[in-house]
Amino acid sequence: MLAGVALSEAAAIFGGALAVEYIGQSFLSLTPFLDRTIALSEVGFVVYALLCQSKGLYRMSALLDARQHRNHVILSWLLALAMQLALIYPLRLADSFYVGLLFASGAVDLALLLAIRRAFARALRAFTAKHSVAGRRAVVIGDAEELGRLSAAHLNLSFGLSEVARVTLDDEAAANGQLTERGQSKLEEARRISAETNADEFVIAFRWRDVDLIAEIDLRLRCSALPVRLIPDRSLRRLVSSATSIEMPRIAMSATERAIKRGCDIALASLALLLLSPVMLATAIAIKAGSPGPVIFRQMRSGFNERKFVIYKFRTMNVLENGASIEQARKNDARVNCVGRVLRKTSIDELPQLFNVLKGDMSLVGPRPHALAHDAQYKALIQDYVYRLHVLPGMTGLAQVNGFRGETAMLSDMKRRVDFDVLYVKNWSLWLDMWILMRTPVALILGRAY
Repeated sequence: MLAGVALSEAAAIFGGALAVEYIGQSFLSLTPFLDRTIALSEVGFVVYALLCQSKGLYRMSALLDARQHRNHVILSWLLALAMQLALIYPLRLADSFYVGLLFASGAVDLALLLAIRRAFARALRAFTAKHSVAGRRAVVIGDAEELGRLSAAHLNLSFGLSEVARVTLDDEAAANGQLTERGQSKLEEARRISAETNADEFVIAFRWRDVDLIAEIDLRLRCSALPVRLIPDRSLRRLVSSATSIEMPRIAMSATERAIKRGCDIALASLALLLLSPVMLATAIAIKAGSPGPVIFRQMRSGFNERKFVIYKFRTMNVLENGASIEQARKNDARVNCVGRVLRKTSIDELPQLFNVLKGDMSLVGPRPHALAHDAQYKALIQDYVYRLHVLPGMTGLAQVNGFRGETAMLSDMKRRVDFDVLYVKNWSLWLDMWILMRTPVALILGRAY
């Protein structure tokens, strides 16, 4: 249904513009500019849709309360209309009559957009009342009093959320407005549940006067990549819009940014597999002929939001370690076989991870995933280590092109690697990914790996 909103708005923008032009041709004898009108409508819709997406206007919570978000819709459309007006000169449409038609179609389109939003708000409320629409999957965390007045049906109807789990912090878990050890354990449970259920976000339901407690909970949930949403307490829900909520600041990528990155990953990984398939075939033959054992080595790793996945590599060692204690490869490591030394030096052993990229477990660029044993070790030693899990792990990353590739014998080496990983998460852009990919071959030539 959410996709239906965008499609309906596209139809309204095109239909409104074409209807106004038809009226202009029929009653005012204006010269037809059908192809250019369609081109301007395309521009208008793209700009409007991108602005709405960036403001979260296609989320169910925004669609449920059309009146609350009406001003954002109007502003988005006015900016789209301004972009259309900026293009009438390059398209040689700077005629006073056509400019008037553009304003007229803009007004008609705006009326249609607002009407569509109101209609979908009514339809969504009717569907959610019957539990026919599933919203964003949420793990709800709160005290017993607030949660007692906040049912799953109310979350679905008023906020567009589908509750997958509920974690209650009782008096023993949140004593005197501060988290106790029991409370911290409860939040760990909430994080574990979010990973197991593929939740989309956390929802905090506490009295808003408990500012310190809310801040501490938000701080501890930052270990997760999921957004944290604070909803009004029972006293405020009577005064503000039922769909109003506050998303706490995060350093994770937005849904739009993840979609852009994912599209690039699929395109580039598919091309890489096509071009590198002869190299991968030759490598598989060399491994099979060089030593007994499987061609592909599999090991469990942590990915986005600590979700576990199996990583693929060409086997380079005579052992297949995948337990609670794993020793990093080091220089002149006796476990590495002859073929493996060449593969590790050139990073050809990492090429099967292109399949991990296509599966969605990894990205081409991101923090390198570590063995689960190393994650557990360094998470306890390095404060910002968990921020690496706010994005998909990558085949290459900012740390690797800056020389932090291979063994991290000293804790300081891992801290520097984590510093680069966090810097990448905070400053992600498509251009940064492209820069890292271009730097990777140079890093392979000049770098070190065992």
